[in-house]
Amino acid sequence: MKKLNRWILLITALFLSLFSCQNKNIKDFNNTEKSKIEKSGVYYEIFVRSYADSNNDKIGDINGITDKLDELKELGIQGIWLTPIFKSPSYHKYDVTDYYTVDPEYGTKKDLKNLVSKAHSKGIKVILDLPVNHTSKEHPWFKDVLQNKNSQYKSYYRVAKNNDQSLNLNSYAMNHKTWNKLNNEEMYYAIFWEGMPDLNYSNRQVREEVKKIANYWVNETNIDGYRIDGAYHIYGEGEYPKNVDLEKESVNWWKEFRSSLEKEHPNIYIVGEVWNDTNKIAPYYAAFDSNFDFEISENGISEAIISQDATTFSDKLTKIYETYGKIASNYIDAPFLTNHDQNRIANTLLDLRQQKLAASILLTLSGNPFIYYGEELGMKGSKPDEEIREPYLWGNENGQTKWEEIKNNTDTPTLEVQKKNPDSLYNYYKKWIALRNGNEALKYGDLQIVNVNDNQILAYKRTYKNKSVIVLHNLSNTEKNVNVDGKNVKISGLTSVLVNTI
Repeated sequence: MKKLNRWILLITALFLSLFSCQNKNIKDFNNTEKSKIEKSGVYYEIFVRSYADSNNDKIGDINGITDKLDELKELGIQGIWLTPIFKSPSYHKYDVTDYYTVDPEYGTKKDLKNLVSKAHSKGIKVILDLPVNHTSKEHPWFKDVLQNKNSQYKSYYRVAKNNDQSLNLNSYAMNHKTWNKLNNEEMYYAIFWEGMPDLNYSNRQVREEVKKIANYWVNETNIDGYRIDGAYHIYGEGEYPKNVDLEKESVNWWKEFRSSLEKEHPNIYIVGEVWNDTNKIAPYYAAFDSNFDFEISENGISEAIISQDATTFSDKLTKIYETYGKIASNYIDAPFLTNHDQNRIANTLLDLRQQKLAASILLTLSGNPFIYYGEELGMKGSKPDEEIREPYLWGNENGQTKWEEIKNNTDTPTLEVQKKNPDSLYNYYKKWIALRNGNEALKYGDLQIVNVNDNQILAYKRTYKNKSVIVLHNLSNTEKNVNVDGKNVKISGLTSVLVNTI
């Protein structure tokens, strides 16, 4: 048995060494200044099932999004991220059974092509969510593995003998065991849950198939890029022997993935989900344009507002940008408040003024800000997941989804109501998006913290070429007088102002 385990370790190391050799000539990715500008914009995450229904079946769909493009354009959105649209047995569709087919609940490939074409005509880019860390347990590959002990697809997944001592078959992640029973002799790895078995990226066939899938949708529909689901977990905790450098192998794979896309699509935009701290996120800038900035989301903006203290957040921003800049000089950060996996910001910041302040902070930071659908309305929701993904509030039956009951937002003003109210959260978002879109320093500039000798004022300077603007956010409830750049600026409590310097 010891000899067998040594052979397993040797074979695993051989495969990974082979991939490392093939990847060593792939340079770290870095945008040019021109490509960074071309890929910049305010993005909007659409949970497809909840957004807009075009055929009155109560479920959001692709044509529903197409019908609402003018609404997105009016808000000032320049890019949309669609949560998974591929065929899947679940409502969220992060467990795919066919990567080459749009789920019939959401429409067809023709519908997607039409959406992309019309979005582009309005200056809106479209990126798709690509969940390829795992498949559904119902995917034909895995079903064949379950039915056939000698399945040709067994090597597509992380399968190990029950007595494989080279692996920690008792490893835990996300509060559950990651290795699951396949049969009486074998186990399979699934980091999210047993219904989503992880793909085996030490298998060249898997890599080639995933690259083929990614190129297919760009070629067929002209999408602008991808949001990579679970990018950090491709080489998951406990999935490989301890001598495997998980981070290195993961980043190398994504560099290979990007290189494959860039051969035909040099301007592809890729944003990664690396749900971790700054030091863990940074290496992925060698492969991706952007990475979602969880330090800003989970421990950043809302924490600064609640504590009414800018010190920690200011230090955090400086560290984030310095760390990312060491990997890629033209990185594009992807700050956000919340997403489809987190309690909504309106459940954390209960005061409407605080929500407005969070919006103006988000929309004046470096990179591509991402807005979760309904955030601009102040939609509420906390776990379980379905309750942070409630139907969008249109205010009329035109496009209204009804796939689940609205529980948390019966009192939240609808889009129709908020449009008529100049002081609404929606109009506040619209105002600050317009300010950003009309200011090159806010869109493309770097960010430097400005010391105004008041820890209740979050202050930074955005600079692009010869243009600069200083942004002031008053985190306190009281009016402040701030001396900045030789000017005395009066700023009300829980508000933001721009001070043009050049």
